[in-house]
Parts: sequence; structure tokens; C-alpha cells
Amino acid sequence: MEDKIIQKQLEEQELQYFLRPVVFSNNRDETFERGYLQKNAQDLVKSVLDGETDPIGAYAELRITLEIIERATALIEDATKTELIKFNKGQYPSNTYGFKMEYQEGRKTYDFSNNPSIVALEEKIKELKEIAKRITEPMAMAETGEMLLPAIVKATKDSIKYTINNDK
Repeated sequence: MEDKIIQKQLEEQELQYFLRPVVFSNNRDETFERGYLQKNAQDLVKSVLDGETDPIGAYAELRITLEIIERATALIEDATKTELIKFNKGQYPSNTYGFKMEYQEGRKTYDFSNNPSIVALEEKIKELKEIAKRITEPMAMAETGEMLLPAIVKATKDSIKYTINNDK
């Protein structure tokens, strides 16, 4: 019974640590030394690699933390862009915080959906790709006599799929 109480207290302490308020530094001279990120990552996962902590739980906590950081970053992105524009050519001094940060305008993209010739060719390419996925030997195209080779199958790296439940 006492073990369960101690375990519960430890879980509550971990939760309080995890939910603690984040305090941002205004020390602009703070820089990261070479290896800082790797060392901290290794320190963070040491208990998992040593077999002392459940890897699934640790992975879930890191993913939740990453999601929180991504959402927080998105919330301050516009303010950060505004601040960066104030500097020469939108570039923040490179030694500040140990990395270079600069404002970059969005790139141009082109939409060809209004061009029937391009749309037709893209549809033809899509059809050829579908045929190339299904065949296992080179095949002569009836319309043109061109040889269509089978697609080369490549596999992506195995990954972990995760979904955060009911959070908006």
C-alpha cells in the first residue's frame, strides 16, 4: 500500500514538473556550445536507453512536449517575423542564442489549373504512373509504341504513428 502512495506522489511530482510554467530568457548573450543539443538529448533519454524507463511512455511524453512547443511557436511566429523585419535585411545577429535566424519571404508557386494543355498532360502522366505501378515487365504502349518500364519500388523508413486524442 505504501509503495502505491509513493508511486502516486512521484507521478504527481513528475506531472507538476511537466506542467511547470516556461520562463523565457532575455539574456541575448546566451549561446549554445558545440554538442549542447546532442548532450541534452542524450541526458533526456538516458533512463530509457539504460532500461530504467518505459520507452513508449517516454516517447509519448516527448511527442506531447513537441506538440506543445510547435503550437507555442506558431502562436508567436507573427510577432517573431515582425521583430526580425526590424533588423538589417531581416537577419538577426548570428551569434545571438547560438544560431542564425532570418526573415524569409514566401516563395512563388505556380498554379497551372487554368491551362488545359498542361492539365491534360498531367492527367496522362498520372495514368502512365498508375500503369507503371501495376506492370512487372516492360510494356509497349499501344498508342505510341513507346516502351513503358515498371516503376521502381522503394520503401520508406519504418516509423511510429501517433495521434493526440481530442485536443484542439
